[in-house]
Amino acid sequence: LADADWILPFAGIAAVSLASDTHISKGLTHSPSIVSKTSSFSNYGIGALGGATGGMYLLGKITHNDHEQEAALLSGEAAVDAVGVTTVLQYSFGRQRPSDGSGGGSFWHGGTSFPSDHSTAAWAVASVMAHEYPGPLSKLFFYGLAAAVSASRVTGKDHFPTDVLVGSAIGWLVGQHVYRAHHDPELGGSSWETFSEARGENGGRNLRN
Repeated sequence: LADADWILPFAGIAAVSLASDTHISKGLTHSPSIVSKTSSFSNYGIGALGGATGGMYLLGKITHNDHEQEAALLSGEAAVDAVGVTTVLQYSFGRQRPSDGSGGGSFWHGGTSFPSDHSTAAWAVASVMAHEYPGPLSKLFFYGLAAAVSASRVTGKDHFPTDVLVGSAIGWLVGQHVYRAHHDPELGGSSWETFSEARGENGGRNLRN
């Protein structure tokens, strides 16, 4: 109930997105070249995030930088945990991908489209990294790359918009949970308040805003 202020609007957005999924997907380009390139980009983007995480951990080990090691470990943990959640949901909902069947995205037909695991992993890593290194450039890089990976899953005909939207939210929330549970403030990084905590500190909703 404390998070109803954001859960209910998000559920409404997801419902509207779900109703327009097929229309949006079929309205996108059908050029095999563009579809292939954007689909490949999403894989490269995930690879870049994974490579950055692994490289940061090794660099932290070599230079004895505990902050870099923590950032890499928490990012990896968040990604694994988040993808575990989406994998269970994918097989539970069984949604067909845009390229399956008639392209209608039917649920409980043995598909693995909902939610998007690429988006989930990208936003899990990005959310942790953006709080471990809260500068504007690092946030722009990590969140920008996660958004690009998510968008390319739609343009590459791998997922519907709602698959990406829900997957991104799961990744971000799991990243928040992992960071809050295991982050050591003495190593650096920023605090990460939940929506309800931030609202409580500010005395509730400011209607002038």
